[in-house]
Amino acid sequence: MNHKTQVSTLQVPLGHGSIISGLGLRQVKPLAAMTALTLNYRSNWDEGRTWWTSDRKLADLMGASHRYTRDALKELTGWVTRVKQGVKGSIYQLTHHMREPQDVPTDKHGNPLKFAIPRGKDGPFEKMFAGEISWKACLVWILLKAHSDFQTGKTHPITMNSLALWSRFGKDTVCEAIRELEKAGLLERLSKPHEKSVFQLYPKPPEKRPVSRPPKKKRKQRKTFMDMRTDEKHCYSFNEKYRCNLDTGHIEVRERHGRGRWHRLKDRERHLMPKPIMEAFDNMIAEVSKIRMHLRQALGLAGSDNAHLSSDSAHDGSDNAQHEFLSSLQLRL
Repeated sequence: MNHKTQVSTLQVPLGHGSIISGLGLRQVKPLAAMTALTLNYRSNWDEGRTWWTSDRKLADLMGASHRYTRDALKELTGWVTRVKQGVKGSIYQLTHHMREPQDVPTDKHGNPLKFAIPRGKDGPFEKMFAGEISWKACLVWILLKAHSDFQTGKTHPITMNSLALWSRFGKDTVCEAIRELEKAGLLERLSKPHEKSVFQLYPKPPEKRPVSRPPKKKRKQRKTFMDMRTDEKHCYSFNEKYRCNLDTGHIEVRERHGRGRWHRLKDRERHLMPKPIMEAFDNMIAEVSKIRMHLRQALGLAGSDNAHLSSDSAHDGSDNAQHEFLSSLQLRL
């Protein structure tokens, strides 16, 4: 048994207004449905135009009677329309869904509803064309495909009676078709005899490989003005070209990064200074001012509590407060 994975696919209409639905609703007979599906095989999906195909060619492909095939074509009014006729046969226009445009069933992407059938070597149509299976067995395979998981090719549970009603065949004919398909390697029964029938259809759809995505790079934490280097009197820009005096707010610059003497930035040169650096210096000065304000408030409260202490003690307290301020400033900066 040759269980290959499908290489190419054929699109087949599905849903209300399709030939599959028409068969189930008894609007067409089985041979007419198979004739429409064979013409669909021999067509351009986007345009719905078939290749040049004669009645006799259709009959030979399906292994059916020429007379019955002509009758089937007449039965397909609305789904199949002859648009050209010549010595090579006819060209037909197919209607995938015999519904008004606004009523055509669609998939999640808004496209007309359809499903895929394997095309090429070991496909059901190719085996029918080669005479390995009958057109009835091919039709049963297509119905099972429409009743399957399209990602795995495994059918949903179904009874032979339900399949017989859908295909409009007798139950014995359906069972014979299943045996044909098993022998041809087009399906494998997975269910037990007393359970609803579940089959694995072949050729199987290709397995979807898990998409391997590279691990996301951790974003570097963006530096803020609080990350700038500081000393007791200045804070420095990240490029070390500018520094700001925390007491006066004056900005100094040096010509070479990391080298050269500092000189006061002139007012006419301020527009040459990068805006992010200027904003960082402004934020730093505001933060330092806030810390100093809180410190003055804390010193004022401490002075009122310790008013009875000697001036020496008060002086010591101010030294401690100044040391605490510098320590906290260094920690925060």
